Amino acid sequence: MREHTAIYGGEMSGHHYFKDFYFSDSGMIPWLLVTEIMSKTNQPLSELVLKRMQQYPISGEINIKVHQPEQLLEEIKNHYQTQSVSVDDIDGYSFDFDSWRFNLRMSNTEPWFG
Repeated sequence: MREHTAIYGGEMSGHHYFKDFYFSDSGMIPWLLVTEIMSKTNQPLSELVLKRMQQYPISGEINIKVHQPEQLLEEIKNHYQTQSVSVDDIDGYSFDFDSWRFNLRMSNTEPWFG
């Protein structure tokens, strides 16, 4: 986050990091932001997230141990980048297609893809 001057970072595990909170993890700030949106829109959380959940269902984290993860990551990138609508390389590779998307990244501590 510091390297890219990001204002926010989050993980599937539920950790949320904020630049204005000294890049620290906080569960309270996201909950306060969500309740503010609910108050302003007068919508329950279920309505606010329904369309996004239907459009982008989440499988959860899938981790696979691989041999030579760097090489395999490049091969996967080369295969999908020409077929995808967009590619983002901020955290591994995120590929967006018309009706689906996926993110693939190497673990920083083990020979895993997730």
